[in-house]
Amino acid sequence: MEIVAATCNDGVRNGGEIGIDCDGPCLKRCNARACSSSDDCWSGLCGTNQTCSAATCNDGVRNGGEIGIDCDGPCVKQCNGQACSSPDDCWSGVCGTNQTCIAATCNDGVRNGGEIGIDCDGPCVKRCNGRACSSPDHCWSGVCGTNRTCLAATCNDGVRNGGENGIDCEGPCVKRCNGRACSSPDDCWSGVCGSNRTCSAATCNDGVRDGGEIGIDCDGPCVKRCNGRACSSPDDCWSRVCGSNQTCSVPTCSDSIQNGLESGLDCGGSCPLRCDSQFCALDSDCKSGGCLGQSCRAATCNDGVRNGGELGIDCDGPCVKRCNGRACGLADDCWSGVCGENKACISK
Repeated sequence: MEIVAATCNDGVRNGGEIGIDCDGPCLKRCNARACSSSDDCWSGLCGTNQTCSAATCNDGVRNGGEIGIDCDGPCVKQCNGQACSSPDDCWSGVCGTNQTCIAATCNDGVRNGGEIGIDCDGPCVKRCNGRACSSPDHCWSGVCGTNRTCLAATCNDGVRNGGENGIDCEGPCVKRCNGRACSSPDDCWSGVCGSNRTCSAATCNDGVRDGGEIGIDCDGPCVKRCNGRACSSPDDCWSRVCGSNQTCSVPTCSDSIQNGLESGLDCGGSCPLRCDSQFCALDSDCKSGGCLGQSCRAATCNDGVRNGGELGIDCDGPCVKRCNGRACGLADDCWSGVCGENKACISK
């Protein structure tokens, strides 16, 4: 039988060693011996009490027969490149699509590789929630709060984060992203469910407060200013009313401007009067005061209705014919067709 000399790396306690490959003739020290650095210890681990500690499968050192750092050998977790069926099989916590353990990264959605949180701190540039920040780029969540601290992702922080498929939509969020099916505006992050039953992008003329607007279709990303904001002309204001105090004012149904939700000039939408050519049931539905065939008609001087600025039915105001009691020279001057002896229009 060939006799093999003892060495300090043969995995056997021999040759005067105090432990397996440690102390005695070996430089490395056994567990529980004093140390000043991990290099002093056979286990590769010098504890906080300056004593060599036993190798474990979570000490961050390749020791104790491990094939890699804290993986394989005596450890349950498998090293990168080894077969896996779930993330729990792998030391990295990542089982790739090819059923092989792969290295931890700072965007794999797993707390691994020395990270303090999921994909943040430790070897990662991005900071975890609660850490100091001076800009959103510093934070894994993409949100640097007013107190200069990274904040958790939410579904209303205006950032695509926390597993969202878009900004504040889908993933963990209830609201759906643009292009997704919807049955009502409440389904959509944009607040706009189009005629094709699909969530649509917010715009500054969709009649909904969305997309970072301060009010409906005003301020935020929109050029038009909301009520109460300073203005120098009506064009500055969503309401198209710039008051005498140089402030955008609330639209009304008597401001002689088509604004707010009106369909025409002071008519339709939220106004009680309807616009010309709009559907109507009664004369009172129409601004013109005339409803014909369920459609409002423009005021004329022969429609039998006092409207369009007339002082009487089809007389005076914009009309040539004069109302009863008005001065006349001929019968043709009068709406009634009768000019009395006192040279005033009278009834027939």
